[in-house]
Amino acid sequence: GEPVRLTATIRNPTTKGLPMVVAGIGIPAGLEPQTWQLRELVDTHAVDFYETRDGVVYLYWRSFDPDHTKTVPIDLLAVVPGQSTARASSAWVYYDDDRKAWAAPARVDVAARTNPE
Repeated sequence: GEPVRLTATIRNPTTKGLPMVVAGIGIPAGLEPQTWQLRELVDTHAVDFYETRDGVVYLYWRSFDPDHTKTVPIDLLAVVPGQSTARASSAWVYYDDDRKAWAAPARVDVAARTNPE
């Protein structure tokens, strides 16, 4: 039931702006993204659109400035105890998904809460 923050950092290392960029952020099993916070990311223009599917939060930007970095906090709620490793995260230009940049998978250990008696 405790929250944990995953921080995704996405960078355009080129000197050219990029069209529609997607980042697929792997979420370890046992953790759930908070939809209210994902909607808030859209409302504050931190991202243009998001979707969640199969243990991944997909973040979309209509454009990405040259040599620019975006840091996006994703709050997750621990719901199932255990050890888990997420899918590897990646980012790519929407119509060029054969050239993805990959990041190591996130790993988490969620401990069961014990009741003091």
